[in-house]
Amino acid sequence: MAVIRTLCSLRLMELMYRRLPKDAVHSRQSAVNKKYCGTAGVTSGKEMTTALTKYIYPIAAVSVVLIWYS
Repeated sequence: MAVIRTLCSLRLMELMYRRLPKDAVHSRQSAVNKKYCGTAGVTSGKEMTTALTKYIYPIAAVSVVLIWYS
């Protein structure tokens, strides 16, 4: 299940960065980032990307280790 969540998260990031201009995803004025942050407010413009990366990294690391030792 964790691998599926990781793949879906990576695919979401890929689609956003591929189809949207950089400023639409990765800036302080980004509508996508403003929606993600909600009332907390956007501080750096990288909040969503940072959160997804932190979420994905431990799962991806375990998956790589499991594949390596298979």
